Amino acid sequence: MKKSSENNSPSSAKSRKKTIFILAGVLLLLLLGSLFIIVPKWQQINIDKKLELGQSCLSEGKYEEAIRAYQDVIKINEKEKDAYKGLSESFAGIGDYQQAEETVYSGIEKLEDNNQKVEMYQVLVDLYTEEAKPQEDLQLLKDEAFQKTGK
Repeated sequence: MKKSSENNSPSSAKSRKKTIFILAGVLLLLLLGSLFIIVPKWQQINIDKKLELGQSCLSEGKYEEAIRAYQDVIKINEKEKDAYKGLSESFAGIGDYQQAEETVYSGIEKLEDNNQKVEMYQVLVDLYTEEAKPQEDLQLLKDEAFQKTGK
């Protein structure tokens, strides 16, 4: 059988190459699009697992392991309130109240939602109470919280 001369022409070869190039481009865009959907979901699953691990370790008194788990979460998402709360509680668990306080302030700085900031200030109040800080310090903290959040 003879092939028609049209199928072997340079313009036909260019047309096939153009079609293949377009298809490859479309496939690449689909792949990239799916990554934008899959990666955030994977990250959230990873965050949830690390938060669960941190909470489990914290409740079992395995503070160093809890610290690592919560720090891993913050590396993935620096706006994860529960990671700051758990990390602060873990530092308090090993008696490092200064680091616990710094962790809470770091969380307050990173968080955008005022309700979440209020929760973080409550963690500070709990820390100050646990540390038996003077009432004046607690009042100053409450005043600071009100000034920064309006609540």
